[in-house]
Amino acid sequence: MNYKFEGLDLLGEYFHGDLGDLGNVDAYSLRASYKINKFEPVIRYSHVEADDFDLDMDELIRRAPSGTDVLGSGANVGNEIDSFYLGVNYYYSPAVTFMAGYEMADAEDDAGNEAEVDGFRARVQVLW
Repeated sequence: MNYKFEGLDLLGEYFHGDLGDLGNVDAYSLRASYKINKFEPVIRYSHVEADDFDLDMDELIRRAPSGTDVLGSGANVGNEIDSFYLGVNYYYSPAVTFMAGYEMADAEDDAGNEAEVDGFRARVQVLW
């Protein structure tokens, strides 16, 4: 679902995956942004939850430590991850966008072990 009105952009996404013997995975993401001239503040919340297998935080959040390093248990991070992102986009031209923000993510497994990963993200989008 995507709703746009003037500079406001609201986006909601839902994902369900049936992985056979591994169980199911469900995820959703909610994002809001508001474009002011060439700047666009962005806020996003994401949630991923798996039934019978552990998720790798380093696969879902780039450059996060591996699950072994985070929990010290020799296991992946867990079966539930919540992520909160706050950032800003700058539209330099119709073909070039600069994006930067801070992401905070929490993971938990069935045993109650928790892990947190926070980090700054920056990227450049070039269309041709």
